[in-house]
Amino acid sequence: MEPGDLIFVVRTQPHKVFQRKGNNLIMKKTILLSEALLGCMFVFEHLDKRQIVVRSAPEQVIKPGDILALPEMGMPIPNKPFQFGQMLIQFDVQYPLYSQIKDTEALRKILPAPIPQSVPKPKKAEKKNKKNKKASVDDVDDMNDGDHSVEGEVVEVVLQEYVEERDNGYSGNAYDTDGSDEEDRPQGVQCASQ
Repeated sequence: MEPGDLIFVVRTQPHKVFQRKGNNLIMKKTILLSEALLGCMFVFEHLDKRQIVVRSAPEQVIKPGDILALPEMGMPIPNKPFQFGQMLIQFDVQYPLYSQIKDTEALRKILPAPIPQSVPKPKKAEKKNKKNKKASVDDVDDMNDGDHSVEGEVVEVVLQEYVEERDNGYSGNAYDTDGSDEEDRPQGVQCASQ
């Protein structure tokens, strides 16, 4: 038997809290809006079983998606036995439901006022004389059935929660399909040539 190299194959398993990126560890943390504005404190268990107490800096506001670092709390750096990467914490901020807000008037007094927006005034649509005018490509807006849209019209809408089930209608064009689902669609009346 000849001596040879000993080869180890190491497979890392995903951790339920941490992800590794080089020498850094990444952790996701959800905090309440009140914690994001007024300061937060939480505890987590590190890989070596230490209990780590994390506090936000005084007067620090944490925004959704912020990534903050804990230096020297990541993975050991190879060939540098006393140096470690960073622990990166990616924050998500949980906003309260409107029904959970007890005093909306007090909030309006405390929080900065919304940026004023001016609502545009509708422009008066001009009636066009369509009898003596030839249709052109530029006049596509004039070809609506019964003048239902008004040029310069101002439309005010209210945001609603996105519901995926409402998204099942076909909203593409004829060139978006590969033809594989044609048998599922109802067939229209076909013209017969004589």
